[in-house]
Amino acid sequence: MKPRLMIALLITGVLVISAGAQDSSDIHPITSGMESLPKQPSTSKAVMQAQLGVAGPQDTPQQYLEQMQAALQAMSGDLGQIAQATHDGKISRAQEAYLAFEQYYVGLSSSNPDETIVVDVWSTPAEMKPEADPTKFSQGFAVAGLNAANRLQFTQRRIANSIKMGFPLGEFWIQTDFDSIDDSLRLAALSVANEADRRALQQLQTQTRRLRLWGDWLIDQNRHMALANYYISPSPLDNDEQFQNTVTCTKFLLSMLASGRLEDEDRSCW
Repeated sequence: MKPRLMIALLITGVLVISAGAQDSSDIHPITSGMESLPKQPSTSKAVMQAQLGVAGPQDTPQQYLEQMQAALQAMSGDLGQIAQATHDGKISRAQEAYLAFEQYYVGLSSSNPDETIVVDVWSTPAEMKPEADPTKFSQGFAVAGLNAANRLQFTQRRIANSIKMGFPLGEFWIQTDFDSIDDSLRLAALSVANEADRRALQQLQTQTRRLRLWGDWLIDQNRHMALANYYISPSPLDNDEQFQNTVTCTKFLLSMLASGRLEDEDRSCW
């Protein structure tokens, strides 16, 4: 509504300025667009300010020019019709008023070399979008990955605590724990959205295979009654390099996923 009102006031103001120089006909022939434009009287600036409400003396020159430019741009969609009317030798008084005001604006802006009007050309959304961080996890994968890593750590602790407290290894609950880990990995795989997610998923899958191999070895040793030294003293478990590496690697994966960014793989995960 405001731009339309400004346009109406613009045309009214210019018509007031050019009324003395124009005849009473709404449409009349012209020889050329520029020759037919009315000459601006010495008081044209004051009249336009009063009639158009574009700017006043209290505004800076730049603000004045910017508001005039906005008013002209609001009617720029009609330039095709104005050009055709000029070509045909007929132009309405409203169209002539637009050209007169445009000429006034050009003369005013060019007479003030210290002021610069800058037109911002907006980029498309795709161009404005910042480049994605190649190390950042998607939110969905970070949550699903943390869930899988937590299940890995839970299974590690259950096995270690059972041995340290002298409880027999339960093959059933160990297998159930690994089934739960597999389910969480499938959910994480469905959440993969970028390269960082994919690489972190591979690390989780590798760590799961390593822990499963160690768990299968424990179950086999337990079946052959070969875990006596693990139950007698905590030293064998503490010194079990394969198990301790899985513990360290899982802690690394938990920290990495919680940070939300891919990191160089820890040596314990190799």
